[in-house]
Amino acid sequence: MNNQEPSRRNAELHEDPGLTARLRRHFSFSLFGLMMLAVPVGYGVAFGAYGFRLVIGLLSDWVHRVGPLSSAASQVLLLAAGGLFFGLCLKVLGWERFRGPANVIVAVHEQGGRLNVRDGVITAACDALALGLGASVGRYGPAVQLGATLSSWLGQVIGLTRPALRILLGCGVAAAISASFNAPIAGAIFAHEVILGHFSLRAFAPITVASVVAWGITQFHGFEYVALKLSQESTHLVVWEFPAYALLGGLAALVAYVYMNGVLRTGEVAAWLRLPIWIQPAIGGALAGVVGLWVPDVLGLGTQTMQQVLDPAAAASAYGLWMITALWAAKLLASVSCLGLRYPGGVFMPAIFMGAALGGMAGFLAPFLDYQICVLVGMGALVSSVIGAPIATILIVFELTEDYQAATAVMMGVVAANALISRYYARSIFHRQILRWGIDLNRPREQRLMAGRRVGEIMSGDFLAVRPDRTAAELQAFVGRGHEGDVFVVEGEERRLTGRLPLAALVKAEDHHTARELSEPATFCVEADDDLWSRFLDIEHFVGYSVPVVADADSMRLVGIVTEGDFIAAYREAVEQAGEDRF
Repeated sequence: MNNQEPSRRNAELHEDPGLTARLRRHFSFSLFGLMMLAVPVGYGVAFGAYGFRLVIGLLSDWVHRVGPLSSAASQVLLLAAGGLFFGLCLKVLGWERFRGPANVIVAVHEQGGRLNVRDGVITAACDALALGLGASVGRYGPAVQLGATLSSWLGQVIGLTRPALRILLGCGVAAAISASFNAPIAGAIFAHEVILGHFSLRAFAPITVASVVAWGITQFHGFEYVALKLSQESTHLVVWEFPAYALLGGLAALVAYVYMNGVLRTGEVAAWLRLPIWIQPAIGGALAGVVGLWVPDVLGLGTQTMQQVLDPAAAASAYGLWMITALWAAKLLASVSCLGLRYPGGVFMPAIFMGAALGGMAGFLAPFLDYQICVLVGMGALVSSVIGAPIATILIVFELTEDYQAATAVMMGVVAANALISRYYARSIFHRQILRWGIDLNRPREQRLMAGRRVGEIMSGDFLAVRPDRTAAELQAFVGRGHEGDVFVVEGEERRLTGRLPLAALVKAEDHHTARELSEPATFCVEADDDLWSRFLDIEHFVGYSVPVVADADSMRLVGIVTEGDFIAAYREAVEQAGEDRF
């Protein structure tokens, strides 16, 4: 009856689908339907990104206008108080840290594109407050999180399938980047390169629509925001300059490594010191505020500072080589303090700032190179190493500068930086963070599905376990009643596994031989809590009918058996599910 019920329901649905079911099927399986959904996603995310930026600006203006809060010393207390508030939020919510792009990537690859709307809204609010207070964090990561949350919410309301929901989430991310950078091409590429992890023809059309719509809305309503402007036309590049830009990219990879490792290791140090999670953001904010006492320009987004660094005349008059070096070091310390100690915010803008400072240093040290291109190469190479988006970074530079010379130089630096950082560290800070959560996105989807299941889920309780003193005659009687497979020898009431008796040995045994005498050591067994993928790889070394499953290695209590066929069936299911999830 139970087996027939789903079939009956499915038949009824196909016979007379309601309007909701028809719309759900249309938007899930029709490319045109997904493109239609991409329009409101792009529209909504464009307004959301603008509102997010507006709130940050209002909070920042309020902080600077209130006299007691505008002093340098008050900035330390303000960031510490804000950190205490964020820490209490983490404690009340039961979170380890605020949500970010890493959670979006996991949602795409492991959760069918589902994001919790409440979590996304709370994170966006805390991100806006942190940036308004002047924390040394970024706003583009939070914008990506907000765009992904809004699009995921829409898809869940409609009831999209998992593949369609993933595509719609990518639409939200592309729209967020497009609206934030005025870069619709880079937004579409970023969604594929960083979030989806591959390029898909079915996903490309709706993601492109969302990105273009978001860009169009920002242009039409005057929401556009140009973070950086070139003060002069770049000089004509010559071939011998490209190795220099590649070398600068290598240095950017080293800085990216220090930055990413610093953020992640700071959290480990805090755990080693047994600092409660709720107090860590307050400490991080206070440390960043102290750094800001000496170098105030490193607090907040630092857009005006970066604009000055990008201008060779302004950089020479306002800063110079040593001051730009101090800006780079101070920004690194302030950002690592905030982000490593769980302050809400993104990693993107600090990376741009440090990349600009690194490029500025290179420009001063190598006056034979174009200064502005050095700054752009430093920014592009460092940012692409941190977020793992080399193609999108190159396109962002091109869309912002509309300069082939600059984009070509940046391309050399980006390639060198990403080749090094991906080889010796990780594809991005997000992938490194996700790997710490126990998810290796470099593995195929079916392998991750197998690794997420346990042997106990597929084991069988249909096995024959006997005491060591049982004779061959008694055992042959058991086998004669229809038992197939090996016989396992166990001792005591706890059923401790001591050996395995193959049927071939039992058939040839004399009646008086005991199970202890006939058995061989059970050298190969698996635990019920072992993951399927690791044991699937080990099964090729096993010779026999069935593998014994024990509760754990200490007790060796026999709880079931599993066959090669069980593993193969589980792998087939994983491959089928991975195929269904592809888009």
